[in-house]
Amino acid sequence: MKKCCSNQNPDRISYLPDPVRSHIVSFLPMRDAIRTSILSKQWRHIYYSLSRLEFDQYDFTKIKHKAADFRDFVDRIVICHDGSDIQKFSLKTRLDDEFISSSRVRTWVSFALQHNVQELEMWMYYGKITNLPFRFFTCMTLRVLSLVSVEIEWPTTVRFPVLKYLYVEDLSFDQYENTIDKLFSSCTCPMLEDLVLRQCDLGVSTLSICNPSLKYLQIFDGNQLNINISVSTLHKLECIWCLPPNISSETLSSLSDAYFELSDSDLRGTAVVASQFNSVSKILLGLHNVKTLELDSTFIEFLSRGRDLLPASLPLSCCSLKHLSLGLLFRSSIHIQVIKLLLRSYPHLQTLVITVEREEYDWHLETSTSMNLTGMEDHSQLKKLAPGDTLDRLRMLEIREFEGSDSEIEFVRYLLENANFLEKMNLSKAHNQQSAESQMKESEMMLAFAKVAPRVKISLS
Repeated sequence: MKKCCSNQNPDRISYLPDPVRSHIVSFLPMRDAIRTSILSKQWRHIYYSLSRLEFDQYDFTKIKHKAADFRDFVDRIVICHDGSDIQKFSLKTRLDDEFISSSRVRTWVSFALQHNVQELEMWMYYGKITNLPFRFFTCMTLRVLSLVSVEIEWPTTVRFPVLKYLYVEDLSFDQYENTIDKLFSSCTCPMLEDLVLRQCDLGVSTLSICNPSLKYLQIFDGNQLNINISVSTLHKLECIWCLPPNISSETLSSLSDAYFELSDSDLRGTAVVASQFNSVSKILLGLHNVKTLELDSTFIEFLSRGRDLLPASLPLSCCSLKHLSLGLLFRSSIHIQVIKLLLRSYPHLQTLVITVEREEYDWHLETSTSMNLTGMEDHSQLKKLAPGDTLDRLRMLEIREFEGSDSEIEFVRYLLENANFLEKMNLSKAHNQQSAESQMKESEMMLAFAKVAPRVKISLS
């Protein structure tokens, strides 16, 4: 009977071809992958041919290992490797002169390059990598490259002919200004499709992106760069903590997904305010084919600085947009007015998410409250949108960080009255208040909403 059971449940995985088992083991954490060598004779050397090598010093030293142990661990894997190609090589480590030096890292990177690595990820801390092999900067096999906190000496010649994904974060190009112009260009990366640029010191005041193969672009700035984007093939754009970028009309028209979380300029004056309004208005007017759009409260603030120009500076009817997310300062009646006008531009909207933001912005008080928005006042006073302007396609409404203030409640009622076919609304509370008085107010509020829109499924969480 035992023999029969053994035949019915054989150890099939141990008799798979070595390349297949090696591929399976490659998806385990490195320490677990090495431990498979003790399973049986068939597994003793399987880790010699791993195609995915991922080394994380922080994760490794969490269990009382020292930096020297991590260094020896990486050395062991590199020395024992059987010479087969490497799909991914990831190294996250802290440089120092005693245990993990720049020369040691250079040796490991050279090993990966010699084995035709396709994905290379380097996270370095507290040190500079000197004299990386020249073949790194002209690698013919790299398809994915991620560099985080890596201090590199960049040569004059850089070319990644098959690179499709480039992620750079916390890098300094201050001494390599010419490198920036080349690194993101089609000459250096002719096949680049995804580019992520986060919190780097570029050493320039203006960043221009114009690689015609790009499909996805994320820029996280924080340095108040002037950003120019001209990519007619771009599908998704994320601008985070940036000044309003200058985006070509061809690029705007190509976007199906856009996210803007803008920062305000340190400069002040009428010219700056006009420039900010013109920039964000141009963005909205140019998004002819966008399906998903997210705008933060700073974007809305810049729109509000347009005075009576705003109603005529929004899209007349953008029927492609299906999903809209907005940041809103409810303490600002002007922001509410702007959003009411903005919603009229998207008659086919299906999902609307509004996040209540409560930061106290001095610039908001200094600029918006003093403006005479005469062209907006007439529109904002309407309880009902004009015929044909109702949000008839809106099915899902979500309000995040909801506190139940009078202005919030009034705005929610406004949406319920104009979204005639709304199916579901979720209010996500900013604070979970448990007092009897707060619970009574919540109950009264929910009953009032139910009377305005009895067919809508309303939840409070």
